[in-house]
Amino acid sequence: MITAQVALIIVGSLASFQVPGTDVGGDKLGHAAVYAVLTLSLAGITAPGRLWLVLAGGFLLGASLEVAQGLWSPTRHADWRDLVANGAGIALAWLCVRNGRSGWSSRVLAWLQRR
Repeated sequence: MITAQVALIIVGSLASFQVPGTDVGGDKLGHAAVYAVLTLSLAGITAPGRLWLVLAGGFLLGASLEVAQGLWSPTRHADWRDLVANGAGIALAWLCVRNGRSGWSSRVLAWLQRR
């Protein structure tokens, strides 16, 4: 699932088409939502002490894709506001999983097995 999420982010960031109906505000909300979901998913399988790796990795993915758009895409351009929106999504996810709530997937699995 996480590999598919990352693949969709990469393809969506570098593809030559524009998603219909993504004005500036909608585009930024989309960036924030996608990176929040990716961060929450990765945090679910990460120990609390290693959560910073998920946060840094998500931000580096977004930054790398913005650089790639600027260098190699004839139809896309790098936009620092996209990077800010990505960071906002990552920060929102961090607010949800901070204080030891990362690694949530193992707790959900244990709960399901008890039922």
